[in-house]
Amino acid sequence: MGMEQGRVQETAAGQPQGEQPDKMHQAIESLIQALLLFAVIIAMTAIGFAAVRRYRGSTVDDGLDRSKLMSNFRELHAEGGLSDEEFRTIKTKLAGECKSELNGNSSNG
Repeated sequence: MGMEQGRVQETAAGQPQGEQPDKMHQAIESLIQALLLFAVIIAMTAIGFAAVRRYRGSTVDDGLDRSKLMSNFRELHAEGGLSDEEFRTIKTKLAGECKSELNGNSSNG
């Protein structure tokens, strides 16, 4: 009986009982670290998408709107900087873009 008391009890897997909780604790810590890293990656991705969306929106808002562009081209045409054909082409293109933009906005909202 004296020899049995001196030995460390073993689990069914053959490992001493004292090592099993340490391995489980390490596995749980690794899982928590992985989950935290995953959460950080998701948060950074969301911040990146928000920044891109804000940047794209601001460049569209900061640019000249179609009516301002049309006024500028009309003045250029009146000064002789654009031929009648060039002016008609530009006017047609801008009008088409305005229509598609309006159709896109009306379907979204």
